Amino acid sequence: MVEYLILACTAGILVASFIPLLPLSKAQLRLATFFQFTACIVGAAAAIVSIVPQTKMFLVQSNFPISAWIAVDPLSAIFLVPIFVVTGAVTLYGEEYCSHGTYRLKRRQIRIFLGLLSSSMILISCARHSILFLSSWEIMALSAFFLIATEDEKDDVRSASWIYLVATHLSILCLLAFFALLKTLTGSYLLQPVAHGALGSTSLAVLYGLALLGFGLKAGIYPLHFWLPPAHAASPSHISALMSGVLIKMGIYGILRCLWLLSDYPSWLGTLLMVLGAVSAVLGVVNALAQHDLKRLLAYHSVENIGIIVLGIGLGVVGVQQSQPFWAVLGFTASFLHIWNHALFKSLLFLAGGSVLHATGIRMIDRLGGLIKSMPYTSSFFLLGAVAIVGLPPLNGFVSEFLLYLGLLQGSIHAGADGGNLTGILCAASFALLAFAGALALACFAKVFGVAFLGKERSKDVERAHECLLFMKGGMFVLALGCVAIGLFPKIILPLFESAVSTQASSLEARDLSSVISPIQTSSLIVAILIFVMFFAFKKFVRVSPKKVSTWGCGYTLPNSKLQYSASSFAEMLTGTFAIFIAQTLRFRPIEKTFPDESSFHSGSRDLVLTFFIVPLSRVVEFASAKLRILQQGKVQAYVFYIAFTLVFVLIVSIYQW
Repeated sequence: MVEYLILACTAGILVASFIPLLPLSKAQLRLATFFQFTACIVGAAAAIVSIVPQTKMFLVQSNFPISAWIAVDPLSAIFLVPIFVVTGAVTLYGEEYCSHGTYRLKRRQIRIFLGLLSSSMILISCARHSILFLSSWEIMALSAFFLIATEDEKDDVRSASWIYLVATHLSILCLLAFFALLKTLTGSYLLQPVAHGALGSTSLAVLYGLALLGFGLKAGIYPLHFWLPPAHAASPSHISALMSGVLIKMGIYGILRCLWLLSDYPSWLGTLLMVLGAVSAVLGVVNALAQHDLKRLLAYHSVENIGIIVLGIGLGVVGVQQSQPFWAVLGFTASFLHIWNHALFKSLLFLAGGSVLHATGIRMIDRLGGLIKSMPYTSSFFLLGAVAIVGLPPLNGFVSEFLLYLGLLQGSIHAGADGGNLTGILCAASFALLAFAGALALACFAKVFGVAFLGKERSKDVERAHECLLFMKGGMFVLALGCVAIGLFPKIILPLFESAVSTQASSLEARDLSSVISPIQTSSLIVAILIFVMFFAFKKFVRVSPKKVSTWGCGYTLPNSKLQYSASSFAEMLTGTFAIFIAQTLRFRPIEKTFPDESSFHSGSRDLVLTFFIVPLSRVVEFASAKLRILQQGKVQAYVFYIAFTLVFVLIVSIYQW
């Protein structure tokens, strides 16, 4: 009955999204929001319950000439939980976020496509028929496109939405080829595991290549990430939270489902996944350091965290290939847990960033400052999300990253001892790169929080900033609670991933991770208690007489906002070191006279892949398309000739094959 409950909750989300089309009062619309939020909570609970039992399938009859199989297995449930939780938080947040400001006139459009997007992602996670999977994938792609293009009157928004549309349809083309080839090889549209050894090495290589391209584009794995930063920056903030928290995870789900379907792993697969994961983690955070737009910065951190997840999957595959179940269990478990963790803390960061944008109308970090005084709740939520994303205890990011560190350390030590030098070097290098990415992430969020929330206000709009509304706080609170709960009590959460790990490799031995997770939970609890004690001791025993002074006076008699670190100056040394990877742009008017004119300095960055590969390639395609326009005669006779020529060609090929 759990499957029926999940489908009922999906239907509830979809119905509630269309209710704003009716002429209802504000109170009635809020009841619809609560109904949708309740459906999300019930759906998340049902998904958690369905993780433990064995897979159950049931047949859904349709009016089409096929019947679509739908199932909820542990792997599906791992993704259903964050979909329901983040959708619930985003729904609650969006009720007030879209009631004021620029999105007020488009809140119905946002609500409808938000419901379609969430429902399609749920169906993708449950689909066991390739036609249903691809249909849901297309609905997801188009819903996201219309949400990104909400403010389509702006040039940058239109550009971002079209880049996304091209990228997502390239993904669909790869997936069409993948499922067509799979149908040819297996003779079935049903997504069922293929027997070991049933496919040749060439077929496996082509299938995995198409899957990595198709699903990797959706996940935003570097260098297939080029659509992600502009799309996240252009979307409404709560939609950015949903896209970053769960939509890009559908690419990860596709990769994991592909591993489950094909069963056999090519010798190069684990190595390739680990390399892609490590590169995505490092280059994602390097590009984030160079950003001055708060939402683009958070978007690049999504690339980083997708890299961490892919690195864990790669370690799991290598563990299976090397007959090392402990590596595999640590890798897959860390990956699954980080899927949940990233959905929570990245959605929280986007919602907190949206509150800043809602209160000030500003996304550029250099124009913010001092927000902790006027927006204490938003600042606290952002700080909590920042601590979680950099992997510090006692929050959830620490747990999943620690498991991955431990798995990579095990791989580097034991692979070298057993003579697996290449595997040992790969694990050691990945360990070092992951630690390096973590250090850069810490520097990046120190920059963001220090420049945007501390110090002195840098503009009049910031001085008029106000705290966000109750529903917006409620949406952030739900996600913050999840970050704290998983960080403090991972021993309760971790058993939920055991059955999901077993679906990835049935040959894995059951491994008890309680001995590993116990010290993590103990250390997190100790850190949390110390923070709690220090906070209340400070409040009780330290007496500070209130005194109004300038922040960061620096010895100046009349300090102003310009005597503070900017986002550029804070990260200048690091961005200069990695300038080759971020296509840095500098505009500098130096001081040249004894009594100089006004000088200025501005730094920025461009996406390397988008600027130097995608844009030139699109121009080549545009040029070639213009040359082929001669075929578009506008004459019926010409089009009939094209059809006849195509039919004759297909007939000749069919006769030849027969």
